Amino acid sequence: SADHYATLAPARILDTRATSPLGPNATRRVMIFGAGGVPASHVGAVVMNVTGVGPTDGTYLTVFPSGSPPTASNVNLLPGEIRPNLVTVPLASDGSVEIYNAQGNTNVVLDVVGYYDDGTAPTDHGFKPLSPSRILDTRTTGALGRGEQRTVPIAGHGGVPPTGAVAVVLNVTATEASTGTFLTVFPQSPRPTTSNLNVPPATDIPNMVVAALAPDGSVQLYNDQGTVDVIFDVVGWFGP
Repeated sequence: SADHYATLAPARILDTRATSPLGPNATRRVMIFGAGGVPASHVGAVVMNVTGVGPTDGTYLTVFPSGSPPTASNVNLLPGEIRPNLVTVPLASDGSVEIYNAQGNTNVVLDVVGYYDDGTAPTDHGFKPLSPSRILDTRTTGALGRGEQRTVPIAGHGGVPPTGAVAVVLNVTATEASTGTFLTVFPQSPRPTTSNLNVPPATDIPNMVVAALAPDGSVQLYNDQGTVDVIFDVVGWFGP
């Protein structure tokens, strides 16, 4: 049977700032089964926002099924910066992944947003790609302020059907931030303690986001600090 995607409310399952950073040429194992709403079995792959935080040297991070390191990178980091990337990674047979850091010391944050099951769940949903379509551009409607949370209608826009969609895939771009901030996209309150984009001042930062929809077909967009403009380009949706 085919793998299908299941959405989750974003959940933080690793933050090495609370434990210890990864050192140079270091690998750390993270159990995914049973974490952040992921079931304890029948999961083939997980979708996570992987954020590198404050490396002491230029480095890269790779997330992979435990025991199967690839010759690839998921996040490339400059010294001192905070950079996220959305990653889909298969799980090892025990339900874990490993994170590899190449150089220096760096902290890593993992926020899980969904998973691909083995096709046995009754709530399976397949992916429907769309031609990219812009459904939000706050440069024409007004920037988000500090601590502002805004409702963004998704269903019925940009090719997403008015009913039936449970999640969308968005390219989210932050631009013209007045100060360093982060953005979070989530279905409905309460706001999760996760982030999708970490934004330096006056820099354009994009990231792919898989966002679960609220029952009314909308998402919430939160900005933490200063003012920032945000662009949503929808590229696909999940549904029956």
